[in-house]
Amino acid sequence: MSSYIHHELILFFQSVTMGVVLLLCYSFLIAFRRVIPHHPGAIAAEDIIYWIFAGLVVFVRIYATNQGILRSFVFLGLLLGAILGNAALRPLFVEICERIQEVPVWFVKK
Repeated sequence: MSSYIHHELILFFQSVTMGVVLLLCYSFLIAFRRVIPHHPGAIAAEDIIYWIFAGLVVFVRIYATNQGILRSFVFLGLLLGAILGNAALRPLFVEICERIQEVPVWFVKK
């Protein structure tokens, strides 16, 4: 396998991993919202901050690994990672995050 194809394959798997990580970060935010109820304006602000952060992370990663060249397989990898993470990890991850975040809330209520 040529080094160019090897680089592109590694970039694809990195983008799949980044898709999973971004989905889990948003799932953490969802668990936080379930533990502590939020005003709709606060939810909107959190979403805007998350998407700005996610966009910057993707931009920096593409710029650092592929010299800023946009490749469709990178975005396909992000989408595939989000789909796989949603199917395999998200329900358990949200449940664990909720239980961990409920501990400090429980202490504060006491």
